[in-house]
Amino acid sequence: VMLTVGGVGLAVLASLSWPLLDRLDIVLPWLPAALLGAAMFATAPLIARRVEHPTTDKGLAFWLAGAAELAFLSIHAAIPAHLEAVAFAVAALVLGAAAGRLNWRGLAQITVLSGLLTLVVLFRPEFISAALEGRLPLPVALAVSIGAAALLGVSARLMRNHVVPDRNTVEAQTTAALLTLLTGLFIGLHVILSGVQTGVASGELFAATMRTLLLLAAGLLLAVRRGADEGPIAKWRAIILTGLGILHGLLAQGLVLNPWWGLGDAPVGLPVLNTLILSFLAPAALLALSARRRQPADEWTRIQAVVGALFAFLWVLLVVRHLFHGAAMNEAGIGRAESAAYAALLLLTARLIAAAARTGWTRTLGVVLGWAALAASVIVFGYAASPWWGPLNAPLASLPHVLLLFALYAAGAALTFGMRDKPDGLGKTAKAITVGILFVLLTLVIRWAFHGVALNGAAPGSGLETWAFSTLWAAFGLATLSLGTIHRDATLRWAGLIVLLVTAVKVLFFDLSQLQGVVRAASFLVVGALFLAGALAARRLSRTARPSADADETETP
Repeated sequence: VMLTVGGVGLAVLASLSWPLLDRLDIVLPWLPAALLGAAMFATAPLIARRVEHPTTDKGLAFWLAGAAELAFLSIHAAIPAHLEAVAFAVAALVLGAAAGRLNWRGLAQITVLSGLLTLVVLFRPEFISAALEGRLPLPVALAVSIGAAALLGVSARLMRNHVVPDRNTVEAQTTAALLTLLTGLFIGLHVILSGVQTGVASGELFAATMRTLLLLAAGLLLAVRRGADEGPIAKWRAIILTGLGILHGLLAQGLVLNPWWGLGDAPVGLPVLNTLILSFLAPAALLALSARRRQPADEWTRIQAVVGALFAFLWVLLVVRHLFHGAAMNEAGIGRAESAAYAALLLLTARLIAAAARTGWTRTLGVVLGWAALAASVIVFGYAASPWWGPLNAPLASLPHVLLLFALYAAGAALTFGMRDKPDGLGKTAKAITVGILFVLLTLVIRWAFHGVALNGAAPGSGLETWAFSTLWAAFGLATLSLGTIHRDATLRWAGLIVLLVTAVKVLFFDLSQLQGVVRAASFLVVGALFLAGALAARRLSRTARPSADADETETP
């Protein structure tokens, strides 16, 4: 007890005297704390000899913690900001060498703390902001990051000794080294690809991102270091830190400071390789790693995975928005192809969440997202993204815009059809909506073939165009009906019949009243022939088709 009180008391007194000496304009105000910390480390071997069990003695652990606190504060005060990471990494190297030889309680944990501080100081504005804005030369920033990561890696290797009983502690130090290296590589990649840009690391969004990443990185290191014999406080600290990081990230980057619907600035950099990676993709990666490291998996693990997927979804969403609008992403309207891209993204996300679901609430989440994605696809592909009858009156700009829109329609149909095996009516609805999207796409392609990019133009369609609609609609309905008959799929059969019925109504009430002469006769004969061929094909296929495992014989139309 006396040892604990002495260690904590010395550290607190030295820390409190620091501001006083600084106010008195004393040269090197951190020097007393540094000397006292060195003295405490020097006397630690004497204390270890006197205690009964240095591997479990709490007093020795508090003494080492006090010495480390003084040493770390001295490093922070004495070393220039751009070299601080290297200084903490050197401290981690020395402590790691000691932890690999001396099985003292708390020594390995202090080593991991020095690795965490190495990562933390890289996110200081004096380092990362200076590097991204050119105030710190890129070679210096890369040398500091890579050098610090290498020192942390050596520290972890020195700790990999039979004296250190906790393998997770070594892995935590290795993780800190990896995160330090990735931070330096991101800085280098961003500067090389985007160039030095003033203001890239300024603003509230960037500062909030740094806070989120620090909380999540600390939670990840604690999750990696977690042991089976830890108490409730040790088990909850990783959850609390990660939870704070999640809450801060969702409120700051996801809502208040979002560069689309919030107060944040537009991303700086290339269309994809920009600061959105830091704000959204980096938290997603940290949460994924943290969830992967928690063993055995529990509800908190699944929550982390879902929130990580949400950050990844936001990153892709904002990247798409930035691709379409650039710096005007927070004020421009949503275009046709853009809305189709969002619908396709929502469909893809719903499929991935449903595929990864393992428990009741995650499966429910996958089903809810699936229904939401299908509803969005109906609204977007059926109305909002249509260049003919949609809400936007401006014609498509060029042929590439037309091809992009049609490709997104096809992607939406493919992603919707990929949900065909989902239960509870979701799969049947997905198949029906797939047929609807393809029918709309076919209609738009026919319209484009006759009118070019002005699909919503007021020019009346020719007789040949009207005949083409009827013929191709009938062929599409026949193909859908035949496919449903081959696979004994009632949903596809009903969808094909509905398309044929719509075509028949169009022929009877529009074509025969609007068309004249040969075109009118050709429309009636061709569509009639297709209907007759469809009936014969359906009759023959229904006799020879093999039953499907998921066939629904009670719904045969």
